[in-house]
Amino acid sequence: MRVRAVSRRAFVLAASALLVLAGAPVATAAPVLPAPANHWPLDETSGTEAHDVVAGRIASLHNGASFSQGRQGNALWFDGVDDQATGDQVDFRTDQSFTVSAWVNLAQKTPGTVTAVSIDGDRTSRIQLGHNIDDDNNPLGRWVFQAAENDSDSGYPTRVASSVLPSEEGTWTHLVGTYDAAIGQLWLYVDGKRVGDGTLNTPWQASGGVRVGAAKVAGAPARFWPGGVDDVRFFSRALDRAEVSELYRG
Repeated sequence: MRVRAVSRRAFVLAASALLVLAGAPVATAAPVLPAPANHWPLDETSGTEAHDVVAGRIASLHNGASFSQGRQGNALWFDGVDDQATGDQVDFRTDQSFTVSAWVNLAQKTPGTVTAVSIDGDRTSRIQLGHNIDDDNNPLGRWVFQAAENDSDSGYPTRVASSVLPSEEGTWTHLVGTYDAAIGQLWLYVDGKRVGDGTLNTPWQASGGVRVGAAKVAGAPARFWPGGVDDVRFFSRALDRAEVSELYRG
């Protein structure tokens, strides 16, 4: 009997079909991340300004905040007393879906809340990405992403997405906060994994710009960050799980 030769391509296709039918995992392409609305790499080596490489925004350094070795290249470092960097505007709306991400290094754990990245309103921070220690409920500390319900002195961020895992000192950690306006949901990701959620009832548009290394409370800077902050990015939509994971790996 005559046997027809089977091409290599036909063999590979047949084998792949069998794997799919058998339920074997099939490799998928990595998601393509959208372009950020703002991106501060924080790789400057000196000076008193940090430059947004997407929209050209500038964040000015105050009170001794400085550039030094970061996770990759340089980062901004803060003393946890009064250091901060502030910018005038951001290029996305905080009353619509968005994402904020940063690499953070907590040099020491401080009671209460300290903020690595925030967006200013007139009287309070619209959002804050940082760390919190609550001696009663979280004595080991936790990562937090929080949003104020209103722009007033009493606008304490009552809606918090928090990590369920204790935080660590002196290591670089990737934090991502997303807000999906369609369902009013906040999510917090730590090192590429979703770890907490919360609900925001009253979205509003922040009037101010980025603040790195601190937050705004009752119209004044507060919650100063003790440690490093690197590679701050904002996106004008809520990234999904796969995109956040890709952002962490990248």
